[in-house]
Amino acid sequence: MEQCRAILEYEPHNMSARLLLGRLLIKYQKFDEGAKELEAALESQPENIQALTSLSWMLATDPKGDDQQKSRALALASQANELTQSQDAEVLDVLAVAHACNGDFELAIKLLEQVKSIADSSNNRELLSLIDQQRLSFDLKQPWTNRMRQPGTVLY
Repeated sequence: MEQCRAILEYEPHNMSARLLLGRLLIKYQKFDEGAKELEAALESQPENIQALTSLSWMLATDPKGDDQQKSRALALASQANELTQSQDAEVLDVLAVAHACNGDFELAIKLLEQVKSIADSSNNRELLSLIDQQRLSFDLKQPWTNRMRQPGTVLY
């Protein structure tokens, strides 16, 4: 994290360092700090898929999230999905989690089926395993609250 901060001190618009710092802060459960870094990334690049999905994930998986936070998670994930034209399994998974946190488990399950199809075709075993766990949660009408998983990483 310190290396990212050092880079950002000299290059405040370095998107790679900003995203990595945000995701590392989340990994180490410094959620507020991580959110600030991801928000800064989005201010700089509002259509950055990693920033959109990482922040959406963090907001959607917050077990103490309020309605505004849940709505924002869904808006961010929806924007990322539009930008990827519903073709990115990771983005669709984040969208499914965002719908589930907003109580739309039926749509979340449908989205997981899309994710499964894409993950099957790319032989993404890690994502397939995760989908099975999420499906069980959604079948029980429970949102997904595993905050340690982040889109596009093995840390899911």
